[in-house]
Amino acid sequence: MRIATGNRGYQMTREDAGTEAHFMVISFWNSRDAIHGYAGADISKVRPLPRDGEFLIEPEARVRAYDLVVDELQR
Repeated sequence: MRIATGNRGYQMTREDAGTEAHFMVISFWNSRDAIHGYAGADISKVRPLPRDGEFLIEPEARVRAYDLVVDELQR
């Protein structure tokens, strides 16, 4: 499922930690311009999804944006 124009997809990871679970979502984009098209000028600002409040105990304060420098996944 793509969330916006220029989004190439995403991965979600889960770590069970006692009675809680921690999740990390990694989204892949065609360019930083595509991220700006979705998120606006400040791509580090969290854009909550409608149901986040049902699931998140402590939402992240900021989003981190990294540039992919090596892509050696076996597909």
